[in-house]
Amino acid sequence: MSQVRMPAADSSALDDEVLITRVASRDSSALEQLYDRYARIVYATALRMLGNAELAEDIVQETFWRVWRRSTSFAIGRGQVAGGFLASLIICASMNCVGNAPVR
Repeated sequence: MSQVRMPAADSSALDDEVLITRVASRDSSALEQLYDRYARIVYATALRMLGNAELAEDIVQETFWRVWRRSTSFAIGRGQVAGGFLASLIICASMNCVGNAPVR
């Protein structure tokens, strides 16, 4: 079972819009900085939604994979990375997880 990493000390050096623009240009270090900044929040949100720590860890990975894949769709100036873009990815990943759960 994986653990969510603790953020690096200087992960707030660049603002979110700069980081997401760099991620859209396939800068993996920018994705790592976003991960360091938001992984704990993503985990806590998923855990609250799903009530399962292992699934919440999976949602963290899925959410940041989606950030990598969908970063070019983020419209600078139209929303916040954490408040809108990232939140919608967490919700979608969590809902997909619930929708794919086996029926008991």
